[in-house]
Amino acid sequence: MTKEKNLIEVYHERVKEIFGKTAKQKAKEIGFEKRERKISASLFLMSLICTVYTYGKITLSNLGSVARKIDKKCDASEKAFEKKFSKKALEFLQAMLAMVMKENIAGASTVIPLISAFAAVYVLDSTTVSLPESLKKQFPGSGGDASASASKVYLLLDWLSGKYEAIKIMAGIKADQDMGKQFTRGKKPNSLWLMDLGFWNLALFSAIKRAKSYFLSRLHGQTNLYIKDKKLVKFDLDKFLAIAPRDRFFEFQVYLGVEEKLPARLILVPVPKQAADERRRKLKQDYQKKGKTPSQKTLNRLDWNLFVTNVDPSTLPTSTIPIVYKIRWQVELTFKLAKSDAQLDHSLSTKPNRVLCEFYARLIALVIFNRLLSLLPTNLLHRISYPKSWQKFKLEAVSFFQFLAFNKFVSFIQDFLSYLQLRAKINKRIKDPYTIDLLAFASLNPFSCFLINPLALLASLISHSIEPIFTYDHSCSLFSLAA
Repeated sequence: MTKEKNLIEVYHERVKEIFGKTAKQKAKEIGFEKRERKISASLFLMSLICTVYTYGKITLSNLGSVARKIDKKCDASEKAFEKKFSKKALEFLQAMLAMVMKENIAGASTVIPLISAFAAVYVLDSTTVSLPESLKKQFPGSGGDASASASKVYLLLDWLSGKYEAIKIMAGIKADQDMGKQFTRGKKPNSLWLMDLGFWNLALFSAIKRAKSYFLSRLHGQTNLYIKDKKLVKFDLDKFLAIAPRDRFFEFQVYLGVEEKLPARLILVPVPKQAADERRRKLKQDYQKKGKTPSQKTLNRLDWNLFVTNVDPSTLPTSTIPIVYKIRWQVELTFKLAKSDAQLDHSLSTKPNRVLCEFYARLIALVIFNRLLSLLPTNLLHRISYPKSWQKFKLEAVSFFQFLAFNKFVSFIQDFLSYLQLRAKINKRIKDPYTIDLLAFASLNPFSCFLINPLALLASLISHSIEPIFTYDHSCSLFSLAA
């Protein structure tokens, strides 16, 4: 028996237990199912999730149709389904989301160049989901032009395994900045954490460091930087960026924050002029909508990508940092799938219990789909198109639940995964290759360019009317000024 088959058999047993024994037990604990009904808790759960896959829109008619396909004995009416959307049903679905998140079967791992030194590569992000105004007390929105009622969905993804590690649901007004530490507890040491600027928090970075792990983030524009020159002195980064040559990377040691003085590597990556100009155009447009004007300092910084990290340069040299940061976009693709195909921000109802039941059902559907794809070896998983895979699964979803109680489920899943490997790959792209291929390429000839004394270079750039000549020593990976 192959390792792949063993893995799928374990997956079969776990999923069968979730939608059978576990669902029944949770429903009784919560009081959602006190006695036998035409629509059991398990069938209600499967019908909701399968409707998400098959139709996207959850209507009573669609629910009834799917339920009859899964269980031919079911003759429940649309009214019977409508009555199921109670507060107890919501508690049941919330509990089942927690249960499916716990099921974390170890997939077939593959060594990925450049990041193989890390136990995990965690990507944390959030997306806002608009909700009907009837939920504004429970889920207040952020105000302004945004919806009066909204939720924030926080997702932690381990890119190495492709698995969703954690999901949290908060009110739409919740700020990302103070959420990060909630996700770090109990996570693997020696992991790399990738976050966007919304999660910028020096206390979070310090916590990651204390946990013997690593952070990689863009630099927040309002952060004070310090350089060691006998003692710590404040560094004027914007003055440096304004006159630094834009045909090379720079890296030097900095200390972040007035109080924290957190040591980190600062990596400066020049942006091509056309791309930088486009950035400025979009930023001015965004500011104009708010009746504001961006500062010249903000506009100038768009000429550079600025990163900070505490990863040792021997693990991730300077040239690899912007490539590794590209991994973060996988979460964006997940949120795109959630809103376009799983229709996470869509409900035809305004009744709070039903809206939230559908909301949690869609999240469960996304997690089940994620766990299914994670059965693929990681080198194949990162070449699979999520939308193509979802479109295929929506055709097979009814069979997925029909076969769940039978041994044919294993061969069904094997056939499905084989199809994905052959027919659901991301289209080959020359201008924008797979991230996994970029990582492999970046690991072939990495270079470091650590600047020993940025203060001396800044002084030299200011005093020279002609741009100073740089020498670059590959053996010691240091920039220096030519004599």
